[in-house]
Amino acid sequence: MTLHIIGGRTKPVSPNRIVHFALRTDNLEESIAYFDANAIAWSDFMGTPRTIQTRFDGVRQVFIQDPDGYWVEISDRRGKPER
Repeated sequence: MTLHIIGGRTKPVSPNRIVHFALRTDNLEESIAYFDANAIAWSDFMGTPRTIQTRFDGVRQVFIQDPDGYWVEISDRRGKPER
């Protein structure tokens, strides 16, 4: 599966994080390392920079914005990560 994100939107995007697209990763730390290496800002749901949020069900998540400003949730597998 491929997801194409193409910039160039001219209309405003909602700043509300409730309106977002969600993806799951098997390794949240690798995803965050990629964001850091490519100067992609990430935060928790409330917008606290460089903060991982843990939901009530144990899923850890961060939020980034795509090139047009849409919010994208990146979360790990349900529960605590395997070590």
